Amino acid sequence: MNMIRTVWMALLLQTMSVATAAQPPAVGDVLRPLVIDNAGILILDGEEVTHQAWSTASLSGRPVYLQHLAARVGLDQTYQAFSDALEARPYTPDDYQAVAVVNRDDAAFGTGFIVAQTLKSNKRRYPEANIVVDNESKMLEDWNLQPKSAAIMIVDAEGRVLFFKEGEMTEEESDSALALLDAAITANQRAETGQSPTCTEGGALPC
Repeated sequence: MNMIRTVWMALLLQTMSVATAAQPPAVGDVLRPLVIDNAGILILDGEEVTHQAWSTASLSGRPVYLQHLAARVGLDQTYQAFSDALEARPYTPDDYQAVAVVNRDDAAFGTGFIVAQTLKSNKRRYPEANIVVDNESKMLEDWNLQPKSAAIMIVDAEGRVLFFKEGEMTEEESDSALALLDAAITANQRAETGQSPTCTEGGALPC
């Protein structure tokens, strides 16, 4: 009887562990550690584009605008309005990080090679862009994201999730995400200059 109880408890704990690990990112969570070494971030050396292992550990120190995109036609435009609004802000590359993780494993059949070449071409055209290639759906599976879709996250400089959305955003959601990123950037700038952070209603530092 004791052995049966022990086995049952072990199975229960294992099930609870899997269920916990499978939860998507949630507002207030610390960004779950992830390493993508099956391809990784694109590195431009002259005209040659190579890959280097990438980790969420590289996101610390600055607020982050993070996208996860299935490698499917049109999904790269899902958050274009948000990106355009952000680019209109007077920020510099030192103020925040923008990272796009492209799941090449979630591409339409027979388009993998085309996707790879397109991403390399984009890196040559926009050398400052942080493009991460995931060949094995690591982020999709580890963070339990939706396949054939897109997701956006706003993360503060301490790695805490401020905003998370899968699929298209409404105008109100886009404005909210932008306000949260604005607040996170301001808080980080003040912290770096030794100033006390100020609270913002509905922002990264709620009152």
